Amino acid sequence: MPTTVLTEVLLIVTKAHTAGCGQAARSGLLQAICKRLEADWCAVYRCEPAGLFLRDRHTEASHIILQDKLDMWPLPDAPAFLEGARSIPFTAAGCNACLLLPLSRSGEEKGIFAAGWENPDPPLTFDRGAAEPYLGAIAQLLFGLYCADPAYEALHKRVDTLTALFQNAERALEDSRKRVSLELHDEVGQVLTSILLQLKMLRESDDFEYVKGRIGGLHHITSQTLEEVRRISRNLRPFALEKLGLGAAVTAHVQAFTKTTGIAVNTRFTGLDAKLDADVQVVLYRAVQEGLSNIARHAEATAAELMITRKGERVLLQLSDNGKGIGLSATPGIGLLGMEERTRLLGGKFWFHNQETGGFSFQILLPHKNGG
Repeated sequence: MPTTVLTEVLLIVTKAHTAGCGQAARSGLLQAICKRLEADWCAVYRCEPAGLFLRDRHTEASHIILQDKLDMWPLPDAPAFLEGARSIPFTAAGCNACLLLPLSRSGEEKGIFAAGWENPDPPLTFDRGAAEPYLGAIAQLLFGLYCADPAYEALHKRVDTLTALFQNAERALEDSRKRVSLELHDEVGQVLTSILLQLKMLRESDDFEYVKGRIGGLHHITSQTLEEVRRISRNLRPFALEKLGLGAAVTAHVQAFTKTTGIAVNTRFTGLDAKLDADVQVVLYRAVQEGLSNIARHAEATAAELMITRKGERVLLQLSDNGKGIGLSATPGIGLLGMEERTRLLGGKFWFHNQETGGFSFQILLPHKNGG
């Protein structure tokens, strides 16, 4: 195999590797390699305990079919060129000559790259001494693209998710500060200013009956102000959650939600007699808040069902609605990502899906320690 051809293949793979380890970088890669090698097909298989599984492929002929799974067979520990259909595990692909590159790191084989020719006398010849350095470099780059990339992709996805959640949390925190500031200034501040002015007038008055009458009004205004402060406090941290537990806090929130939106929510609680862990309560309560908010904004639903069940050392929350569901191609929004991240931090599981009967549903399963 002329080294000029391998040099060009190495450049092709290097360019893809430089672009990253995602699907976009791999798109069209095997086709380009196949064309330059003048091969009839190229494929990458990954090593799994049950055998070799097809990771990616390209064929130049429609009749060539590559198996999705190959039983384990002795993989070469170095680049190899096989001739003769009997010695090649790709006979179903009409292969009579095959180039094999083991994809390994630190001596552990993770997969194999294969290029095949139907012609038993392929247009390119294999010279081990001259070609092996090029083939080894190609194999290392292909390892990064096809064997190491799932971990990289998962890491990058998690970094992107955490970045989006952090940015959203920063915006939400700033919005909360602004809202509380406005509420304190516009409502509580104005009322307190009014109380101060009236107290000043009472202090300067010698009319006992007038003073007595104004004190009743001040008492009413002060009571209203106290209730307003309590409302702001409940929005920041529900009092019932800490004092009465999850069931009472969720019930109060659901009642307020139904009154505001007209969407009926059927609730069912099991095993919530004893208080749950504080962290678990917060995660579940915030999930109910976010879930009901999503239903009101996006679901076009008329009814919803909320279930919270504790059994043993686990607690399950499920919220479903009869709305339009989520599009198959839609990506989870920040709200769902936030639920998933909070659940993950407590060692729980989170999943969501469209229901067969219509509507959307999500579940959260969390461990707990009986109020510890």
